[in-house]
Amino acid sequence: MDDAEIAEIYAVRELLECEALRRSVPALSSGKLKEAEQALPVSIFSLTDRGDIFAGAALTMILVAAMLVLLLGLERITKRATGAWRTLRQAGWRSTM
Repeated sequence: MDDAEIAEIYAVRELLECEALRRSVPALSSGKLKEAEQALPVSIFSLTDRGDIFAGAALTMILVAAMLVLLLGLERITKRATGAWRTLRQAGWRSTM
């Protein structure tokens, strides 16, 4: 494989990943999203409310770390998608959307 073929494979992969995200996110139910939003913050509140400050602080740090990983992952996906579109446009590809 030469460099152009490898670049093409990665460009197609990036497009497929973005399309998979675009199709899967609307399929998430609001109940599942609310459940995910409330699980850890409610646990943190209940622990600190009962006086277990250290366990609440530990869960807070887990929440912060999880959010950081999520945001970094989303940033990486966005940069990949932008780079893939730029590569395809330079190659003369036109979107049918």
